Amino acid sequence: MFHSFAVFSEVFHGILQENEMSKQSLVTSENFIHAISGTLGGVFSITLLFPFETARTRLQVDDRRPSKLSVKVIRDLISEEGWRSLYQGWRSLLVSLSVTNFVYFYVFYGLRSFNWSLSTDDHSFLENSNHVQNIFTDLMNGAIAGIAAVVISNPFWVINTRLKLQGVKLEASDRRSEQHSKYHGISDCFVKIIKTESPVALYSGLLSSLILVSNPAINFMIYESLKRNILPILSNFVSESSLYFCFGGTSKLVATVVTYPVQVVQTRARAGIGEKSNLGAIKIRRPNIGFWFRGLESKLVQTILTSAIMLLTYEHIRSLALLLLGFI
Repeated sequence: MFHSFAVFSEVFHGILQENEMSKQSLVTSENFIHAISGTLGGVFSITLLFPFETARTRLQVDDRRPSKLSVKVIRDLISEEGWRSLYQGWRSLLVSLSVTNFVYFYVFYGLRSFNWSLSTDDHSFLENSNHVQNIFTDLMNGAIAGIAAVVISNPFWVINTRLKLQGVKLEASDRRSEQHSKYHGISDCFVKIIKTESPVALYSGLLSSLILVSNPAINFMIYESLKRNILPILSNFVSESSLYFCFGGTSKLVATVVTYPVQVVQTRARAGIGEKSNLGAIKIRRPNIGFWFRGLESKLVQTILTSAIMLLTYEHIRSLALLLLGFI
């Protein structure tokens, strides 16, 4: 076992030496560690809080279900459909989330390290790295990473939504999904969507998803800003783990409230609800203010805790991996 770890460590040290020779490359093992850490953090957090994700989805797409606290929705689902309904679509969501997080963390932190290398190698371009590691560049990096993640992962999220709502009796005046086939897992859902609808259906909600790259962009912009400016001050009085948890939750709170109406449109499009327009967008027939924020409480509980746990887990896994492999 120790011999295997030694070999594994040597391989990564070799890669590290290559990285030193090409500091401006986006393809580095350190970026890979960021991606793996973010993926594992996301899987861990969403598994703990998946029932809230289920409650949020039902409130967004089921017009007959009264808007209420997420705990009450979860209780109703257990009573009506059993415990298993709370984790319907869990496996496909893990696949979707893993793909999304891996791409997002890799591109976001890859761009940050690339900008850092530019600032240190070319002083005529920037006086110092503080000009690069600021709110604006984090926002831009987050937007680019979000676009890459959306384009690659959108089919997985469409499949996840279909599997999550399969067999569920929903009521929506503009529902089209009664025509959907019965799916037997991720690969079967993928094939049937292409055969019975079209490959374009895998990109349902693409327009809203592209708009929603603002959500993680805002999230990571605020999170990294808090780490740079507040962490050095408060770490003398509060543990870093507590601060990572609070920063992750606070940044996601702001991002979610700002972008939630678009998330409602996105979920309904992926579920096959609404009149389609171009680029996977849908038309809403009853746009009252309550409609746009159905399920917000459930989403806030789920997404704030998920982000807080994910980023806390990410920071610890990343630090441990970098320490073991000699990056820090």
